[in-house]
Amino acid sequence: MTVTYAFELTAKCPSDGSDNQYLVEVTADKFMLCESLLAMSAEFEGKAIYQEDLTEALATRLKCQVTTYGEHCGGKVQTTVKC
Repeated sequence: MTVTYAFELTAKCPSDGSDNQYLVEVTADKFMLCESLLAMSAEFEGKAIYQEDLTEALATRLKCQVTTYGEHCGGKVQTTVKC
């Protein structure tokens, strides 16, 4: 079984303090409670963290694959990070 969960998360850019909106995809071989995912993601809401560090932290805590999609610099740069 493979399950993919998707949710949005907003964090602060450590470089300029702007809000960065991320689409987070969690791919797991196990069942996860959606409420648990949202509660864990709330710990990062509004915090200053780079997308790469955010993705790595989520993957480490959830012990599964995490992919984040983000826009930076007013939408001029799109990034995808997978851990």
